[in-house]
Amino acid sequence: MYKDSVLKYFAEKASEYDLVENQSYWRLSDALLWDSIKTYIIPKLPKNFRFCDAGGGTGRWSHKLLEEFPECSGVTIDFSKEMLDVAKHKSIPYQGRWDFMLQDLNDLSQVDEQFDFVFNFHNVIGFVGENVDNFFEQLKSVTKKGGIICTLAPNMYHAAFFNTKLGNIDEANKCLSGRGRFTDQMPYINMFSPNSIKDMMKKHNITVDFCSGFPNLIYPGYQETQLRGQTGEIADILENKEIFQRIFDMEKEHIKNNDVAARGNNIFVFGTNK
Repeated sequence: MYKDSVLKYFAEKASEYDLVENQSYWRLSDALLWDSIKTYIIPKLPKNFRFCDAGGGTGRWSHKLLEEFPECSGVTIDFSKEMLDVAKHKSIPYQGRWDFMLQDLNDLSQVDEQFDFVFNFHNVIGFVGENVDNFFEQLKSVTKKGGIICTLAPNMYHAAFFNTKLGNIDEANKCLSGRGRFTDQMPYINMFSPNSIKDMMKKHNITVDFCSGFPNLIYPGYQETQLRGQTGEIADILENKEIFQRIFDMEKEHIKNNDVAARGNNIFVFGTNK
């Protein structure tokens, strides 16, 4: 079964999942995501906002929010016990502010509250199975009216480029159909274009407030799909702090232009729950 293959995939990665922070490409991607959250979303939320990190895994983004915004609180939901176990080890400084729930995102009926900010990052929407409509219904069910729903979705156009560059033309074609993968080590996941993710949100009565993408100016290599090591030419560029900052500044400026969304490695989109 698909769910079993996804559980196995993350169980095997859980203990080393946070090693991604050692790769300069993902540090750039993380910096852009964090800046976008603080620039475009946080000003829309109350100071004591409560969040739901849907598919939050090892809690990287829950931790960032709790550390940066001491009046907020939230829950990390994931269906991988191994990933949540890693997250729980980070929670000691945030007792009373950080909750956890072992739960499949395709059924959030056990969640008995609604949140100001509901987000799913880094391919979570890719791994929820083919019924993406249901996934959005579940997100809406735990979001307050006027609350923010934010997704970081895999971009089918980038995935097709990535596979084409590796000579995997059949896989590139599958990505363009909306269901693909980056390596044969991972399950097939849902993939989106900027228009398809916006249409899905509108279908579920979520106003699209922002849709862009990043990184746009530098793409990952094969090694960035692994938890260890990095592609040499990418590391050579981004390990230079001055160049890293210049690329970050260019990326940040052009994130404002929704036209770049189709070029991004990931699509960053958020909207208001009506």
